[in-house]
Amino acid sequence: MTVVEKEPELITLPTPPPPEVVLAPPVAPRGAQTLRAVAWGTGGLAVLLVGTSVGFGVTAAVARGQLPADGQFTTSAQAQAQASLNTQASVALAAALGAGVFAATSALLFTASGPVTVALAPQARGGALVLSGGF
Repeated sequence: MTVVEKEPELITLPTPPPPEVVLAPPVAPRGAQTLRAVAWGTGGLAVLLVGTSVGFGVTAAVARGQLPADGQFTTSAQAQAQASLNTQASVALAAALGAGVFAATSALLFTASGPVTVALAPQARGGALVLSGGF
């Protein structure tokens, strides 16, 4: 039996990719963390107020359907139902306004707590507004 020896083949390996450089994000100043915490709190209050507004608004809309369409009340219970409806609708409106105020406050605090970039891009049928930053 004869053994034939083969010459070893030279295998070239691909070159490894260059090492990846990861830069640490900039550390926010101490006051920015407080602003972000307050921004999250006011944002949470805005969400709660939206829920309150929707709840009272739906309740008022349901109660309105139970009253006479012509607005002529024949019993004192109907007049009390109308007064209750007015109160519920007023609470819904106030909660919606409060939600808007807290949402705007939250947005302002978020933008004040870190670097923010605002870009406007005109387009064929309108435009685009892009907000970016460290939230």
